[in-house]
Amino acid sequence: MKNIITIQHTEAEHHVTKMVGGDTDYPLTQLGREHAHNIGNNLKKLYKDKNAIIYSSDMIRTKETAEIVNEYLGLKIVYRRELREIRMGEAKGKSREWEKQNSAPKERIPIAKYRPFPNAETFEEVYDRTLPILEELLNNEHENIIIVGHGLALLMFHLLWLKIPVDCLEYTAYSITAGAVSSYTIWENKRMLIEYQNTTYAYYPNLA
Repeated sequence: MKNIITIQHTEAEHHVTKMVGGDTDYPLTQLGREHAHNIGNNLKKLYKDKNAIIYSSDMIRTKETAEIVNEYLGLKIVYRRELREIRMGEAKGKSREWEKQNSAPKERIPIAKYRPFPNAETFEEVYDRTLPILEELLNNEHENIIIVGHGLALLMFHLLWLKIPVDCLEYTAYSITAGAVSSYTIWENKRMLIEYQNTTYAYYPNLA
C-alpha cells in the first residue's frame, strides 16, 4: 500500500497582482504562509515520525510551502525540477492581461498541443515530464509521500494516476486551488484510489 498527498502551493504574490505564474518565481504572501502553517498543523497527526518523504518543485513558492509544512513533520525534502509549473515562454514575468492579448490563437489546435508562445511548453509536454516522477514515486521505498507542486503540474499527476490521456482536456476540466490538498492511495490489489481531492486544509487551523 502506498499513500500520496499532493499540496498545491498556497497563495503567492502573482495570485494577487494578476501576473502570469507559470515558471516565474514568486514568493508566498503572508496569507499563503499562514495557510501553509495550517496545512502542516493538520497533516502532523498523519505523517509525523512515519516512513514518509516530501517531494517538491524547486520554485520559490513551492519550496516555501514545503518548508513551512515540514516544520510540523520533520521529513526529508527532495526538490525536483520536473515538478515545476508549465514554462510560459515569452509571457514569463508579464501580466495576465499581456498574456491574453499576445498569446497565439487557439483555433483548430488540440488543447494538449497548444503552444501560446514560441518558447512555452504545451500541456502534453508537462504531462510527459511528470510521468517519470510518478513512476519513481510508485517504485521507491516510502509508503507515505507528500508532493508540493503547482496547479497544472498536479493536474497532470492526477491524470497520470488515473491513466487518463492528456487529450481528455479537450472535453473536460479540473480545478485545483491554492493550498488544495488531495489524497491518493494504492490498494494491495493495485487499484488506484483517490480518497479526496481539492480539500481545504489550508483554510482551517485544526481539521485533522
